[in-house]
Amino acid sequence: MGIAHTVGKETTLIYQRKEKEIKFPFDLIHIRRIENEDTALSGKKLENDLKETVKTILKSPTVS
Repeated sequence: MGIAHTVGKETTLIYQRKEKEIKFPFDLIHIRRIENEDTALSGKKLENDLKETVKTILKSPTVS
């Protein structure tokens, strides 16, 4: 993730909540995140979230 950030690439953090409230480190607060649950139905939600994220990234102007 550090290299992608250095060269200006979009990154998305996929995580699983283990606690009721998650506090991300200060250097990860600005990064796009997708929460994934450990359930039988979560796979489809993750797929949809990833599709929407990719669409959003592709629509946004690139910064060089």
